[in-house]
Parts: sequence; structure tokens; C-alpha cells
Amino acid sequence: MAENPSPEERVPIDELTPEEASRIIHSHRKVRYGTACWPCRQRKVKCDNKQPCENCVKREHPRLCSYKPNRSSTAKHSASAAPSEASVTNRKRTHSFSDSRPDESSVRKVERQDSWPRTIASLDEPEPAGDRYLGQNSIPALLREQSSPINKGESVDIRQDMRSILGLDTSAPFPLMSAHHLQRMTQDISNELPSDREVMKLFRAYKEIPQPFWGFVMDIDDLESKLMVYLEDRSRNATNGVKSTKPVQASWLAILFAVLAVGSQYHESPYHIRTRDSQRYIQISFHFLRLGNFLLRPSFDSIQALLLTSFVLLNDMKAEASWALMGLTCRLAQSLGLHRTTPSDSRDSTPPNTQSKEMIRRRLWWSCVWHDTLTSLSFDR
Repeated sequence: MAENPSPEERVPIDELTPEEASRIIHSHRKVRYGTACWPCRQRKVKCDNKQPCENCVKREHPRLCSYKPNRSSTAKHSASAAPSEASVTNRKRTHSFSDSRPDESSVRKVERQDSWPRTIASLDEPEPAGDRYLGQNSIPALLREQSSPINKGESVDIRQDMRSILGLDTSAPFPLMSAHHLQRMTQDISNELPSDREVMKLFRAYKEIPQPFWGFVMDIDDLESKLMVYLEDRSRNATNGVKSTKPVQASWLAILFAVLAVGSQYHESPYHIRTRDSQRYIQISFHFLRLGNFLLRPSFDSIQALLLTSFVLLNDMKAEASWALMGLTCRLAQSLGLHRTTPSDSRDSTPPNTQSKEMIRRRLWWSCVWHDTLTSLSFDR
């Protein structure tokens, strides 16, 4: 036997207002939760519903595997199912809620600022630099060959004194901006941090569209895994009210924000929003490049971030700046010896991790050459 309809449902359809009809529809709607874990939902991949699932174990972040329902969606459904009896009262409540919203957004902004993982312990603590490449005919190589075994200790001291003259001193601070100014800019940036939802939205846009065609990031899965851990750490710090003690490399943050800048350009948003967000994120990325002292201490991460920066400039109709930056990127890649193969006795005897690193080195170098050639052809230079 069918259940008796409620008094509201007995009202003829012609007499129902749109608000009443919407309320009746939402009152019968069931709130359904996703069966996949949170990381799999973010990546839009199939989840085996284990604890932890196979994907989270494979990507080395099993702690992130959570099946808790989305609180925001639950609150949204409950709010839509609430009856609207007096429209005038609702308007008043809406105005009062909008008046208090800036305070809540500022609180969330402060929470993200306090939970921001520190990039390096201090500006005076240098970021680890990659191995610098010196050719066999370079001045330091000639000095090493001329040093005798008897004067070996003395010659080492002389080379230490001559490192600045020979361009081998990587302990100096960033030469084009004071440390005080860099620190002030870092504080200003921490006031405009993107939310976790914004980060994942733009990261997905980058991973699904430009990455398969251009491949600026050498290991996108590793970047995604580290990003998940990074967001978890930031969220935990915001919840506990304690600042992170885990240092994050400035060059890694440069890659992250450069990826967000490219993702902004390819996201389905209005043009002015895409342009505004991409410019903001690429400026933040370049700030972290300066913070990591990319001129004196280049690394694999900083080279990839510079490739992304050049691509953003090219998409933003700044091809001349992109061409000039690509020249600098190739020079920094040469300083790491990416243009030369690492000598090895036998490919079979080389450890797998060394082979993988060598493959990344070659791919990164050819990415630099390919994009430099592409921009050079545009100007016939």
C-alpha cells in the first residue's frame, strides 16, 4: 500500500511555487557518498576500497587513504533540504552571512599562512646544489693536473681561495636581491596561499592537458605523491595550530607554483581569471627560484621550473622573454653537465637508480634543447 502524501504534496502543481517544488525534490534526495578514497577521487582513478588502497600504497602515501565523506558536500545537501518558510527572513540572513564572510575568509587565510611549511631553515642556509660540471680543458681541471702529490694539500687550499675567481663559489647569497627583501616577499606570498581544492584543481588541469604533450615535469607521479604529503602536512598543521618543522626545498615549491601557473592557463575559466592566476602563480614560482638561488645553485628542480616559466611566458604572448629565459636555462643545464653522458664502465653493472637518474638527466637536457630550438625558429635566430 502506498504511503499517504504529505500535505505539501497534495497541493495542485499549478499552485506550487518554484521554491516549494525545489524543497520537495531535495527532501526526497538521498545523500550519496563516494566509495573511493580521497586521493583516488582527486586523481579520478579507480579505487579498490581497501585500507589503504593499492593506489595509495603504490604512490607511497598510505596515510592519506581516507574514506570519510566530504563534509562540504554533506553540509551543502543539508542546507538545500532545509525549508524556506519566509523569503524576507532568508534575505536578511543572507545579508548578515555575507557581511561576516570576510572575517571567516581571513581566518582561513591566516590558518593557511600559519600552516605553511617553511622552505628552508633560514635564508643563510644554502639549498643543496647539484654536481657542477667542469670540462677537461677548464682552468680548475688544469690546476688539478699540475698539482703534484707532494703539494697536494697546499694545492687544495689554493683552489679553495680561487673558487670565487673561477666561478665555483656556490655559498654566496642570491646576488640580485637582498636577503631582507626576499624574506619580506615570502611573508607577503604566505598571505595569498591557494586552498587545497584550488591546488588539486589546477594540478589536474596541468597533468591531463599540457603534461602528456610537453612533458616539462620529468616525474609527474613523484611530484603528485609529494604534493599529497605536502597538503596533508599543511592541513595537519592548520588543525593542530602548530607550524611545520619539515623543511621544503624552495626549488620544489618553484615547480609546484609553475605547474599551477600552467594549469591556470589550461583550466576552463574565463580569460581574465586564467591570466590573473597564471601571472600570480608564476611570480610566486620565480620568487622561490630566487630564494633557492637558482643562478649559483641550479638543480634538476630549478631547471624544470624554468622550463615551465618559459612556457608560461610563451603562452602569455611574451615570446621574446621566453626565448631569453630559455638561453639562461640551457646554460644552467650545461653547468650541471646535463649535455654530457655520465661515464660508466658497463651499463649492466650500473645500479638501477643510477640508470634512472641518467635517463632523467638526458630527458631534461633534450627538453631544454627542444624548447630552445622551437623559440629560436620563431625568431630565425
